[in-house]
This record gives sequence, structure tokens and C-alpha cells, in this order.
Amino acid sequence: NQQFAANYNVVNDRLTKLQQDLAVIESVAFQKVVMKGTANDPSALATVYWNASTEEVFLSIQNLQSLAAEQQFQLWAIVDGQPVDAGVFDQVNNGLVKMKMIKGAAAFAVTIEPRG
Repeated sequence: NQQFAANYNVVNDRLTKLQQDLAVIESVAFQKVVMKGTANDPSALATVYWNASTEEVFLSIQNLQSLAAEQQFQLWAIVDGQPVDAGVFDQVNNGLVKMKMIKGAAAFAVTIEPRG
């Protein structure tokens, strides 16, 4: 019974996360920004969901290269022509990742940076 309850809780938590992610993806309040790869990694693909009113930013990773242990990805928002840190992340393909709040973004980009 304890194992069954633990399994139920895991599945229920995952379902709740999926429902929250779907609410963001389907919301007309969120602008969808698809970020395709560059010459450095043409197969890279990630999507940002940005709500200009609430300044919320969520990231969905479809395909990013594996990094060395001493590296991590960084999301940037381009605001008034300048890059603004939107947070760092590791390669995760597990739904949406909440990033830093951003006001006035014109574009988004991902770079590879030293960890930390």
C-alpha cells in the first residue's frame, strides 16, 4: 500500500506539472518565441513562452547539445538592444522551466557559459 501510494503521488505530481505547462502553452497571454540553432549547432531547438504583462518567462527545451560538467546554458533576453540575464539552466527535457522575470524583451537567445 505504501508503494502504491508513493507511485500515485509521483504520477499525480507529474500530471499537475503537465497541466500547469499546458495552461502556459495554450494561453493567449504568452508569446511563443522559437529559438532555432545557429551554425555552431544547427539542430538546436528551444522555445520561450513570455508574458509581457506579467513578465513571466518559461523555457521549453526540445534539442540542445550535451555540455561538459563545467558548462551550463544561459538564457538571455534582448532588451533595448542589450542582453539581460534571464537565468542559467542545464539541459532538461522535462516540461517548462521557469526563468527570471523579463520586462520589454525584443528577442531571446541561449549561450553556453562556464558553470556558475
